[in-house]
Amino acid sequence: MKQDFSLPSAPKRPLGEVNIWLASIGLSLGLIMIFGLLGIIVFNGLEAFWPKTIHELTLAPSSKEEQPLVLYAGITKDQTRHVPADPAHPGSTARDVREYQLFTGSKESYGQSYRYVDAHNVTASATPKGLLCLERMEGGNTLVKPLELKLASGETIPAASPEFMEAFRRVLDRETDMRDRVKTIDTRDIGSVNTRLADVRLDIKAIERSYDIREENGQRTAVPRKNPILTDMDDPAGELDRLRAKEEQLNAEYARYTAEAAKLRAQQGRDSLVYALGDGEKKEIRMDKIVYGYQPNDLGFFGKCGVFLHNLYHFITDDPREANTEGGIFPAIFGTFIMTLLMSVLVTPVGVIGAIYLREYARQGTLVQAVRICVNNLACLPSSSAFSASASSFTIWEGASTNFSTGKSWLWTTPPPSGPPASCGHPSRWP
Repeated sequence: MKQDFSLPSAPKRPLGEVNIWLASIGLSLGLIMIFGLLGIIVFNGLEAFWPKTIHELTLAPSSKEEQPLVLYAGITKDQTRHVPADPAHPGSTARDVREYQLFTGSKESYGQSYRYVDAHNVTASATPKGLLCLERMEGGNTLVKPLELKLASGETIPAASPEFMEAFRRVLDRETDMRDRVKTIDTRDIGSVNTRLADVRLDIKAIERSYDIREENGQRTAVPRKNPILTDMDDPAGELDRLRAKEEQLNAEYARYTAEAAKLRAQQGRDSLVYALGDGEKKEIRMDKIVYGYQPNDLGFFGKCGVFLHNLYHFITDDPREANTEGGIFPAIFGTFIMTLLMSVLVTPVGVIGAIYLREYARQGTLVQAVRICVNNLACLPSSSAFSASASSFTIWEGASTNFSTGKSWLWTTPPPSGPPASCGHPSRWP
């Protein structure tokens, strides 16, 4: 009998191949969506730091009695708005209207930093050179036309002079340097003295509450009080004298740093900038109130790249200002790093011990399987999503207007996060 030693025919399609392809397609789509979303976020975020062109726009008056309004503005949005038909006018029809979102700054003058303007109301538009985008310490950014720079020496440099921008940058650098020096004295030097002074005063109080130091017949004696804080001190009187001498030394050091900071503050703000808004209103601002300034309409590509890098650097390294609507986000970055480091140090040992127990010692059953499922779910879930879900559940349970710590309105009192630094057209203040 002839035997057949041939191998069985292979199946047309390996088992599970369809599932593998479906899983690969799903994974690819997920990665494309993730990187696409990250790309959109990065592009729109970095665009906020790019210096935008300042436009001189003339707006048509709303009535015959009014005059045309001239604005210095950056165009932040160019969009189409749908206007439905007006029932009060039978002949009207629905139409699309082109409109601009303009950033004008100078909220103290206009009452708002942003405004929407229909394109057909713009009767004239130009991009003149020489316009300044100013990032201020208070009040947000503003777009102005510089007129002159008044120096402390009494000299006045007009904006038309070729030396104007060089003098402006020189004065601004000097003011920035003095501001940084004052901040260093306040936070580092005076802060260190205050810390040491507080420790010395606590030690003095501890000795005074522990011993009754008397002087009799030219000799000083220390009698312990009831329930003393300190005990078994060899020479309480001598230690008290040493601490008081150290207190006087620290007070003198504190006075020296305070006088140095006051001297620097007195030198600030001696120079000022005179400028005009688009409507012709003239104003004057002290140079120590200006953080940064540049002329975007006068910059080339590489000049704008320099402003872009400057804005991005200071956004990352500076402290926030104006209730987190100006300045940088360095404290948030540093706090997140420290919290992550501390949580890693605290949680890693507990996690390792728990994993060893579940794998080696725990009796396998329904409870252990449920714990493993929860661990696997948490491993693939971002902590921010978990916090958002927890916060949402808490607010739904406690009420939508409950604050975590104070019980006050949370959803309506939480300030917006810090925005990027000055960038004409995309300033840090929100509309």
